[in-house]
Amino acid sequence: MIPDDAKQSGSVQSGAEPWVPLSVPEIRRLFWRLVLATKQTIGQMLDWSAWRRWHQGMAKYSHYKRRTVP
Repeated sequence: MIPDDAKQSGSVQSGAEPWVPLSVPEIRRLFWRLVLATKQTIGQMLDWSAWRRWHQGMAKYSHYKRRTVP
């Protein structure tokens, strides 16, 4: 899940979700994890995927912000 302090920090435009879209490797990973028997629940897998995409979006935002600020 997305940390509450990151939501409230205002580091990202309000109302904008910084997530990146699902990639082919991410879809493949989710598919295989959902099809194969694992010890993780579906909720845990989807939470991890959501956190990963949010984290990638934050990294992308920070990277672009750092490159544009003189």
